Amino acid sequence: MKSLVTDFKNWCQTEIPARPLRALRNAFAAIWLVYDLIDLTTGQTAKNAFILGMNLDPNWLKSSQVITILCEVGILLGWQSRWFLLGACVSRAWLGTIYSLNDFLYFTVVALLLAQADCDAGVEMTPRWPRDLLLLQTTWMYFCSSLLKMNPDFLSGGDLYARGNYVARALPFFYPKFYVSWLGHMSFDSALAWTAVAIELLLAILLLLLTCRFHNRGLRNLILVLTLAVHIFAAYAYNVFFFGASLIAQVYFLTLSRAEE
Repeated sequence: MKSLVTDFKNWCQTEIPARPLRALRNAFAAIWLVYDLIDLTTGQTAKNAFILGMNLDPNWLKSSQVITILCEVGILLGWQSRWFLLGACVSRAWLGTIYSLNDFLYFTVVALLLAQADCDAGVEMTPRWPRDLLLLQTTWMYFCSSLLKMNPDFLSGGDLYARGNYVARALPFFYPKFYVSWLGHMSFDSALAWTAVAIELLLAILLLLLTCRFHNRGLRNLILVLTLAVHIFAAYAYNVFFFGASLIAQVYFLTLSRAEE
């Protein structure tokens, strides 16, 4: 027991270079700043909430979005960014309790964990434990995502068939005819579904290895290739861009942090 307490204290006190986490913080803020500006000007969240029958006060929604945007700008300025991260976390968490969107819940957790790392301009070293928790959070996301997809509806290709064809019809200029034709075959959709599940499960395993102190360039390169593959496909097939871009940045800079440690 004493050994475990000592190991825990050492873990909390160990420091790593701050630069990769600073870059992750800035990339995270920039990606979601663009998202929130678009969402505020187009009113997409308000429209979706109305369609789903949610009682979401538009004035409160806009206030929450403006607060989040101001916090994201503050994060990018690089001064007292931990407080701006906490502000963005609280603002987005409040909205997430009303409009439970996965993107909002993800934003809340990452902002909270990043707020624990001191990586403002001029800071050379920062505690290691927030980075490790971010790696574990990323691992858990890919594991849960692959586990939830292990059901007949998804593995049969039905989900991809329905959503893929819907997006292709909504944005016909974005999808070539051969791709739309392939989506019409359930065998093709099922093969893509099984591939997606396999990649996400493999990513979870590899990230866990990385978190457990096993690291080399080949492992990092494989993780980056798989991350790009799964999120570029998801963005193209499901029209999910900002969430994917944020996770790509998260995996890139977290694995870079492990490489520079």
